[in-house]
Amino acid sequence: HTAIEQHYINPFENNIEAIYTFPLSSSAVLMGVEIHINNRKLRGTIIGANEADEKYEEAIEEGNRAIMVEKNHDGLYTVSIGNLLSKDKITIILEYTQLLEWNQDRIKLSIPTVIAQKYGNPSNLNLDNATTPESSSTADNRFTFDMSVTGILIDAIFEAPSHEIEIQKLELLTKLKLVDKTDSMDRDITIIIESKKDHNNRSFALVGKDFEGYSAIASFFPAIDSNYKKESKHVTFVVDCSGSMSGTSISKARIALTKAVINLDEKDTMNLILFGSNYECVFNIPVPANAKNKNIISQAIDQMDSNMGGTEMGLALNEAYNQNKEIDISSYLFLITDGEIYDHERVIENAVQSEMRHFIIGVGYATDSALLNKIAQSTAGSFENIDPNEQMDQSILNLFKKIDMPKTKSLKVQWPEEVTERDEPKYLYDGDTLFAMAKFDKKPIGTVMLEYELEDGKIYSVNCICKEDEYIIDKNPSKVARIVANTKMLKLNDDTQVKSLSQQYQLFSEETKYILIDEV
Repeated sequence: HTAIEQHYINPFENNIEAIYTFPLSSSAVLMGVEIHINNRKLRGTIIGANEADEKYEEAIEEGNRAIMVEKNHDGLYTVSIGNLLSKDKITIILEYTQLLEWNQDRIKLSIPTVIAQKYGNPSNLNLDNATTPESSSTADNRFTFDMSVTGILIDAIFEAPSHEIEIQKLELLTKLKLVDKTDSMDRDITIIIESKKDHNNRSFALVGKDFEGYSAIASFFPAIDSNYKKESKHVTFVVDCSGSMSGTSISKARIALTKAVINLDEKDTMNLILFGSNYECVFNIPVPANAKNKNIISQAIDQMDSNMGGTEMGLALNEAYNQNKEIDISSYLFLITDGEIYDHERVIENAVQSEMRHFIIGVGYATDSALLNKIAQSTAGSFENIDPNEQMDQSILNLFKKIDMPKTKSLKVQWPEEVTERDEPKYLYDGDTLFAMAKFDKKPIGTVMLEYELEDGKIYSVNCICKEDEYIIDKNPSKVARIVANTKMLKLNDDTQVKSLSQQYQLFSEETKYILIDEV
């Protein structure tokens, strides 16, 4: 549960309009917006986008304050405050929930504070609806940060590679805050939580009221026997060498690649593609991963730098896909980038059609995690975001090991009550959290079981018990129900259905906006 407070003041003598675009985690589900105007607490509502625009303009014309919050696309939101009166003080509190995910023994929590500059001209890509927020290199936006941890993570090891934090461990609570009272919003906040104990307690299921019925979320921590047989594979390494990767990012990329190449066997094939404004292939075709070819690639890795211009990621990926057409063994793409491009939809579509699983490392102070995670999920791969100051060796090795894991042959979740709607993943990886969601007419009580079979024939199962979330017992629809509805909404292609679900559950979508009118 996270609350972000944004404070606005009009220091001028005239009324102004303030427009502020900001990022949120791509996995964040906005639960509510609370607005304080000169110490008065107000709440608005989510309505259709066109209707919200009309109400906003009408309010401004009539001399009233109007506050509108809209979702631009994954991870980006904009607040518009019309008729901010002279000396007005306005606080906007955004409350959101996200599901935390284990990656082996670590949980990583990222709070974005930066919108990085993207490469390219959106109009050249026929993306006329793409907008680039205005920014200032001289503005010094400051923030404070406090975090409280309870439950099984209370005595975990905490690390913040992005910022200096102070950790205070109490009997029933662990508190984290900035060493300096405030800091500049020039890089995303990264908190790493590590705990090797309580593996059996990492799976759980939460139940919440959902209008006339119930919704549930099961969070499983699956494990796979490490004694699996490695099959021959082809891996194409694709590395971003654009200017945005300069400094620590490109250094981390060299470390990542070197460790990954070492883990290839002679029966595997490989290639390395570097890209910026154009792309360069170390080999014209995929080659065996023998000592000679590994040495050639290692030399190319040592010499690579962030000097290749812009981020034409699509061209490099398409070259990898074309080379893959001649491969008759399982093929994987290992991508290292900050992902700052405009052409999201085309890149995701091409990745899916390639039939290559994408394993992606996002490196930088403000990576486009929403895009990179979507590419990985759409291709049954995996994504790991690395802070430039983070010790990344183990993360890279864990990600690369997933390439050799047996593929999921079948996966099913058995709930203790009859299901009316379900949402279940199709694949899993050892040590990664897996979420399953469902809706019911009757309250599910008892055991939820995940059973999965891998291509090597081994069958596994994980159990957990349904329990009601203590935070949402008195709410209808509950937080659980709204998370389930949001997950469903993100997969819909029908704008009318998205709008309806968004208004019903008061969730943010590109078809709706939050609006508050305050009469002056």
